[in-house]
Amino acid sequence: MSKFDSNFWSPTPISPIPTLARLREMVLERSEQRSPKWKFRVAPDLVLQIQAKLTTALLRFDGLALLAEGADLNMLLKPRNEIDRDYWRIKFELRAIVADQWFFKPKGCGWKRKADLTVFVDLRARLVTALSTRFDKLRPDMLLGSHCLCCGKGLTDPVSQARFIGPECAGTASANLPFIIKESVLAA
Repeated sequence: MSKFDSNFWSPTPISPIPTLARLREMVLERSEQRSPKWKFRVAPDLVLQIQAKLTTALLRFDGLALLAEGADLNMLLKPRNEIDRDYWRIKFELRAIVADQWFFKPKGCGWKRKADLTVFVDLRARLVTALSTRFDKLRPDMLLGSHCLCCGKGLTDPVSQARFIGPECAGTASANLPFIIKESVLAA
């Protein structure tokens, strides 16, 4: 990876992502020791996994992005050597020094077949754009799988699936709770 210029590895300022900050706060309210890995689709060929780091001094997330034709949840769950198709991946970190000053920083790259390094430069640019624009509101089409956003457990109840939070984390099984995703977005 030494063939990348230094700009590739440098932190890039991005717009704050209040949705991720809010999810992190919800996780911290539930547990200060365990954080689920959130899995998102941001394009037909691009999936992300983001995990909040539960530090009190700094807003920080570790992430993994996989680019492949028909990228899906299984690609994030399998070990790299078991993925049966060509892919490119970037490990990254999101960090907020202060609430309105966020940064994206690549931490590592990998691929299944010999890759033109420009693929990684393009993937990095796509990630920065997606994180800055697609995460303004959490939408059902972005989430891969039906898991609680606070603890990561699988959700089977339709009410819990609609709000993306299980009854234990929500403190109730009632359907009359505020949604993370606005109802008008669900109806669209």
